[in-house]
Amino acid sequence: LTDGRIAVEVFPNESLGKEIDLINGMQLGTVDMTITGESLQNWAPLAALLAVPYAYKSLDHMDEVASGEIGDDIRDQIIANAQIRPIAFFARGPRNLTSQRPIASPADLNGMKM
Repeated sequence: LTDGRIAVEVFPNESLGKEIDLINGMQLGTVDMTITGESLQNWAPLAALLAVPYAYKSLDHMDEVASGEIGDDIRDQIIANAQIRPIAFFARGPRNLTSQRPIASPADLNGMKM
């Protein structure tokens, strides 16, 4: 895509540090970029909206939200408070919840310890 003008070196499995460490590194200028998630809530509480369970009907619905006004508000809050610039929002994939009893709705989680 860049005809060799940009070289990307990948450091997998937290080999450069935990997510918070990498965000801090971007703020200090010692890390160029990272894939991050819920840790940005520490600076931008609106970022939590992208990780709320059962908030989206589908991945397409989540993409609509992230690409719309709410996504713009989240991006602006991250830039203002964390001093880093998101280049994209993406789904990190479905999360699985396992239990010894059936879970069909969020209400089924009442009283359970996680």
